Amino acid sequence: MNSTKLRIQAGLETFSGPVRKVRMTPLDITQDVPPQVADLLLLVCQVADMNDIQPGDGELDLRIGELNQLTKHVNAPALVRQVAAYAETMGVSGNSNLFFRVRRTE
Repeated sequence: MNSTKLRIQAGLETFSGPVRKVRMTPLDITQDVPPQVADLLLLVCQVADMNDIQPGDGELDLRIGELNQLTKHVNAPALVRQVAAYAETMGVSGNSNLFFRVRRTE
């Protein structure tokens, strides 16, 4: 079976004005997936990136305040709740965001 290798990263970053001060990447994995799954995931990420707080940077960015709002929904994935809790324990707030990046490694 053909597969596509994707690098998937997620974490938190904080800014002081336009300058990034801290970037933590607790999730950084490489995964083989079927080519159709890779294409679909990359497309969804690109569309979301075009409409986020840093459009076109190759990452899906979500402000911490928005992330905290998502945790209030009953159907919020456990990962969203875990990242929000992690951000809170690290004291990450204000001009900070969660980032999610998916890219081909081949």
